[in-house]
This record gives sequence, C-alpha cells and structure tokens, in this order.
Amino acid sequence: MAYIDLYYHFVFRTKHSLRVIDEEHEDKLYNYIYGISSHLGCNIKKINGMPDHIHIAVSTNADMSPSVYMREVKSSSSKWIIDNKMFPGFQGWGKSCNTFLATNSATAMPPMDDDVSPPTAALRKLRLP
Repeated sequence: MAYIDLYYHFVFRTKHSLRVIDEEHEDKLYNYIYGISSHLGCNIKKINGMPDHIHIAVSTNADMSPSVYMREVKSSSSKWIIDNKMFPGFQGWGKSCNTFLATNSATAMPPMDDDVSPPTAALRKLRLP
C-alpha cells in the first residue's frame, strides 16, 4: 500500500473576484466544503477565506489528483451556493486555482519495520537536475 503524506494549499477565487462571501454565512460554506472533502476521502486541515477567495489546506487520498479534487469542490459548492441563495451576487468560481504543495515534517516518513535498511550511499548522492 502506498504511503502519501502531502498537503495541498488551494486558493481559489469567486468569478470576477466578486466580494460575495459574507462572514454571516461563510462557516456554512466551509462546513459544506468539509463535507465534500470527507465524502471524497480527503482530510481538510484548515479552511478560511476572504469575501472574494477561499484557502483550503487538505490532504487528498492517494488516488485523487489535485485537479480532480478542486473540480469536485468547486462544482459541488457552486451548485450548493446557488441552490441555497446564500451569497447574493455569486456567479460561480473563477476558472483558475493556485495550488501549493507541502509535507508535514512531523509525519514526512512513515514508521519503518526493522528489516528495512536505510538508503545506500549511492542513493543518498542522487541529485535532481
């Protein structure tokens, strides 16, 4: 089984950067996005935002690409926002998304069995271009 411990930091904007995400209802939106993520097998570490954009720090499941995750979050939350008329003036999410990648240094390496040897000197010298 693959071990993956990557965290994505997504930042995405409302269409035309409209300032429509109000403080009164933003927690409901964040809870909805949290539910989408849980349903997809992903784990949100933090979520917050401003009136025109949202930040999500999330660990996705091993089988899900960042683009698939964002497509699901943006399409589902957009429909939910429009159906619930929660943010007047909301026209959808912008087409693009900024994505940053990080690891959690506390869990960057999984626990290893005693029979797994450390990398050889040749592997330690490996350098990426």
